[in-house]
Amino acid sequence: MRVSIIIPAHNEAQHLEACLSSFVAQTDPPNALLVVDDNSTDGTFQIASSFAAAHDWINVVQRQSTDMHMPG
Repeated sequence: MRVSIIIPAHNEAQHLEACLSSFVAQTDPPNALLVVDDNSTDGTFQIASSFAAAHDWINVVQRQSTDMHMPG
């Protein structure tokens, strides 16, 4: 059985390292893990990227949204 994990993250630098370390330490880690960084302003993307560099089954997507205001 294949197991894939998706972790949405927004400003989760304080907790992300422990979360990802837990997956890495598992005897049978998931086949794929994707961290979706949703416009974080802290170190979330950097932490996720460092884990992705060390583990080929971890990937990171960085979503950068723009602040759009309606005229009016």
